[in-house]
Amino acid sequence: MLKLIIVSAIIFVLAVVMTMAGRGGGNFYVLTLVLVGMPMHQAATTGQFILFMTAFAAMFIFQKHKKVSWALALFIGPLTALTALAGGYLSHQFSGFALKLVFSGMLALAGGLMLFPINEKEANLSLKKHGFWRLKSAEST
Repeated sequence: MLKLIIVSAIIFVLAVVMTMAGRGGGNFYVLTLVLVGMPMHQAATTGQFILFMTAFAAMFIFQKHKKVSWALALFIGPLTALTALAGGYLSHQFSGFALKLVFSGMLALAGGLMLFPINEKEANLSLKKHGFWRLKSAEST
């Protein structure tokens, strides 16, 4: 019981910090759950659920401050939900070890990409060129 309370507190703090930073945090939820001994399949599924609930709660808070781009949310939301459902449904075809390898590989790739600097001017020009992504960002409103 104490272990559950500690893990819940850790995940709550992660969820608050990651939401405030505008990040999902799903990789941290999965890592936390795996480190406390939860099997990889359950950790991934539980991490997806935590991520969904965190995003859902954050949506209400950000909407109070008019910071939600509904056109973008309505495009990305269903797409993300469908791919998460497909991933969860198909994950039983892979071993927990294989999923851990993919998970750690994706984290390493994401970490490596963060080492490269982003030219803000080029990024803004690129955003303006691509149709749907020309939506006003929450920062400009």
